[in-house]
Amino acid sequence: MKKEDKQEKFSKSIGYLFFSQILVKILGLFYSLYLINKAHFGDAGNAIYLGSYQIFALVLTFSSIGVPNAVSNIVAKSQNYYIISKVFKIAIYLYVSIGCIGGVILYLFSDIISENFLGIEAISYNLKLLSPIVIMATLESVYIGFFNGIRQMKITAKIQFLEQLIKTIVTVAMVEFLSFFTSDSDVLSLGATCGVSISIVLSLLICIFEKKNVQIITKNNRKEEPNAKCIVKTLLKFSIPISIGAMLVGINKNIDSYSIMNILALRIGKEKAKNIYGVIASKIDVLVLLPLAFNITFSTALIPNISEANRNGEKELIKKYVQKAIFMSLVVAIISTIGLFFFSDDIFYLLFKNASEGRELLKLSSFTIIFSVLNQTFIGILQGFQKNKIPVIASIIGTVAKVFFDIVLVCQEPILEKGVIISSIISNVLMFMYLFYNVKKEINIKIKKYFFMIMFLGLVMVKICLVCRNSIEYVGIKMPLSFMISIGIALIMFLGEIAWLSKGFGIFFEAKK
Repeated sequence: MKKEDKQEKFSKSIGYLFFSQILVKILGLFYSLYLINKAHFGDAGNAIYLGSYQIFALVLTFSSIGVPNAVSNIVAKSQNYYIISKVFKIAIYLYVSIGCIGGVILYLFSDIISENFLGIEAISYNLKLLSPIVIMATLESVYIGFFNGIRQMKITAKIQFLEQLIKTIVTVAMVEFLSFFTSDSDVLSLGATCGVSISIVLSLLICIFEKKNVQIITKNNRKEEPNAKCIVKTLLKFSIPISIGAMLVGINKNIDSYSIMNILALRIGKEKAKNIYGVIASKIDVLVLLPLAFNITFSTALIPNISEANRNGEKELIKKYVQKAIFMSLVVAIISTIGLFFFSDDIFYLLFKNASEGRELLKLSSFTIIFSVLNQTFIGILQGFQKNKIPVIASIIGTVAKVFFDIVLVCQEPILEKGVIISSIISNVLMFMYLFYNVKKEINIKIKKYFFMIMFLGLVMVKICLVCRNSIEYVGIKMPLSFMISIGIALIMFLGEIAWLSKGFGIFFEAKK
């Protein structure tokens, strides 16, 4: 296969995943807004629903987070049909077994987690409902890794979209149905959790259907019997460090819930603390994590492509993959940070008109985005080079910093709930410094010049937006339409400037000799 073909495939992979993430996040934002503004659900219901989901996600990291990357990495490096098939079968047996352990642990410890750790007893029922779904989600991860490994990102994109679509429809339907019989936020949150469970089960069925119809094209079809122990060892060697790193990230989010419900609650009361946790989990985190959802398309596509190019010794091709991913990550990170910082009031008015608490927290949280987005991309680069221990060490550094500064800051009277945001910023900055240092060992990256150029263009976009908005409101068009039109005009101009800037794309990236 020619290099030009590989580059085209890399761009197509990013395109499929990026477009699917746009659709996924539009749907996700829709049902998040629905839950936030739903009568009797609101911040209290979100505290229960998202509190249980974060614990579920933490257990899921134990069994499945590293699975797609591990499977895709091994499959991408193989050119033999029989080896690929064997890897897939072994991965199913291995990770489903681990998923069963995770599901049992979640079920058995649901009461202890809900009462003693989170301090919200109603979460226990949600966790019990989610416990068997851990197994389903783990199995789905194996399929996703397989599709990524054979460069069928289009299938991955389709599955992600359909899962989110099903989740949105079922969640809204369940909550609406239950609201006819009760106004209890505990019961309504259980309906939202049912939406998550059903969507994962149905998306797994879609994966099985797609697997039966997919075509695998390999250079070598000679029958071989690979060593099963060797495959298991390779899968675990790749996935365990990723899972540990992801678990530490998940722990970071649960540190916030513990800090708010146990440390902050002593200062402001349990009910108020519960509402603040609902604000952060359902509004701030949804908006701040939105750029990461788009950016993950770059790191997902990087891993199998870098793995194959590295196997073939194609350093120039690796350089081009990396430079595209980092440049686009900078664009996503900077535009998101600037947008959320300067327009936090407008965003809250537009999205959370009936539940407007949290504007200042959003403005402060915007500073985490640049570092967290670049960290995500750097981790994808390092995993492509099979430097899996480095992200784990970076996550440990971030987690230790997060715990320390949460404990120190949340109990301080002038800071209080802002402490969980500040500790996240510090945690991401420390991770960034360590990851950046290690990525530069593999590839020379000089991002400072382009960082400031993109930042300058972003600030110009803000000025254009404000000028357009004043002009539009002058002729009688008011909020929110004036804001939506002006931000649309400014964003189109910004993307045009970025397209012009990207013509000199490879200037500041040089492969190590």
